[in-house]
Amino acid sequence: MTLRRRAIRRSAEFARTVDRLAEATGRDRAEVAREARRDLAELSSGVHPLSVRTMDRFGRWLSRAYEIDAAVEGLDDLRRLAAAHPILLVPNHRSYLDAFILRRLLKDHGFPPHYTLAGTNLALFPLSVAARRSGTVYIRRSTRDSPVYPAMLRLYLEHLVRDGASLAWYVEGGRTRTGKLRTPRLGVLRYLVDGMRAAEAGDDAGASGEPYIVPVSIVYDQQAELAALGREESGAQKQAESLRWMVELGRAQGTSRGRAYVRMGTPVSLASCVTSAQVWAGSTAMEKVIPHLGIDVSQRINEVTPVTPAALITFALLDTDGRAVTVPEAGRVLQPLLDYVDLRRIPMTAGISWSTPAELLHVLGTLQREGVVASFTGGSEPVYWVPVERTLEAAFYRNSLSHWFINRAVAETALVMAIRRGGDVVAGTWAAALELRGLLRFEYFFTSTEEFAAQIRDEASLVAPGWEQRAWTAEDALGVLDEARLRTAHHIIGPFLEAYVVVAEQIAALGSGAISSADLLARECVPLARQRYLQRSLPSPESASVAIMANAAKLAEANGLLDDTAPEVGSRRTEFVATLREAVACIEIVRRAAVREMTGDVASPLSRGIGQG
Repeated sequence: MTLRRRAIRRSAEFARTVDRLAEATGRDRAEVAREARRDLAELSSGVHPLSVRTMDRFGRWLSRAYEIDAAVEGLDDLRRLAAAHPILLVPNHRSYLDAFILRRLLKDHGFPPHYTLAGTNLALFPLSVAARRSGTVYIRRSTRDSPVYPAMLRLYLEHLVRDGASLAWYVEGGRTRTGKLRTPRLGVLRYLVDGMRAAEAGDDAGASGEPYIVPVSIVYDQQAELAALGREESGAQKQAESLRWMVELGRAQGTSRGRAYVRMGTPVSLASCVTSAQVWAGSTAMEKVIPHLGIDVSQRINEVTPVTPAALITFALLDTDGRAVTVPEAGRVLQPLLDYVDLRRIPMTAGISWSTPAELLHVLGTLQREGVVASFTGGSEPVYWVPVERTLEAAFYRNSLSHWFINRAVAETALVMAIRRGGDVVAGTWAAALELRGLLRFEYFFTSTEEFAAQIRDEASLVAPGWEQRAWTAEDALGVLDEARLRTAHHIIGPFLEAYVVVAEQIAALGSGAISSADLLARECVPLARQRYLQRSLPSPESASVAIMANAAKLAEANGLLDDTAPEVGSRRTEFVATLREAVACIEIVRRAAVREMTGDVASPLSRGIGQG
């Protein structure tokens, strides 16, 4: 039995928690106490030098495909902060290697071992024995079966942080399936906040210093895991984790895959994050504060996620109306993108410049070797494209930059919507932007309404300086759209809303009939989207994704459209389809304009599209 586990079992908090659980469940106290002790044993972890060295060596071997590219300027300050405060490292989760990459970086810069939360699906014997003795805490994916386990997890995390230990966990809960951050899972975050508040209220308040959150971004030049992920997102069964699976993962790292880029944000105290979330929520009630806190933490991760070469190239090659593109055509897409990145001072990995074709060809060659990009060199000049079966992998790379362009994409689409609807252009654009924000709330993290309004105004000022001093007509707005060379809507929000239409139409086809489950609905819609792409009634195969369809079903459920007993549900389902179709029609106008511009046809592209709309 570890010292910490023994201390928890002997604590007054443990006794009070067992009493409360016994009373709430009506179970015998001794029975609850036995279950609680078993759960603590399952969670128990420690840091033992021999096991730490063993896991460090294993982690280096497993991540040997990557050279770590890290911004190390603030690591000395972070190490000093960690000596006085618990550090809560919150990385994004793109790969099974994330934990090993982070551990390797911190070890190389003199940090002591930290604890890491991992799913019990990764507790593979005998590796799990050494992992538990080197700071890995295996936690269950679901804690709904019994109220005892989450109570013990909460108690264990409280003691861990109170003892001054540093902890890493994924606020997403699991690996991203699309390349952008997933909706935060709030359980661990809630337990950590509860532990902080309990420490503040107790006799040992501040004994280990207040905890600090450190957002961490890890992105990769290449990822061997994406081929399997693409198959799973197309509907294939996920391969279960096993020792054989671990061996295959290790073998896949025998080839150099470029760099793993690690960026850490400025540490911020958990208390100050909670205060900010309370202001945002307009409440001190934790059930309202914690969701805002989860979004805040996710946004902090996004803010330190750099734009990579692979993200830029896949941005240029995806959603080209089925065309292969030449290097000059790709450059016509990339140059305004890079200009925007420079103007916005968006973080980038070092050495990205398309001043010469050689750099672009180097990145294309890297993606070709991975199979994500194909080429044909038998004509007058080489052309490149993303094979249909690798679209979801390419989109994974591109989506790592999507959070930097979401407001731009919304602004483009909202302006087209306002012009098509007629009336006051400025008011119509803002109304449409709010509609799109609501439709995309399960895909992207948006700020408060006031801050979102400021961001949309800022986007408008980039395209049309001084726009607030002008009286706008539809003709004026069309002129501005035609002059703007950057088109993002079809890349950043098109595949999502186009998938949503498939789900909405499937729901509407039932009239007011019953829907068995959101999960089943999402999985049924993946092959439908695939069929529509093959019939060319859906622009991109990227929409045929389990994760995207799941969020579409979640939006429909949040709007009360899956409840067949809801009033007027049939007509509201039909309205949902119409709303999505309108947004998609406007995105299609942007797409057509972008393709024409890429090929050098820039004569009033958007005006022509809206005129035909």
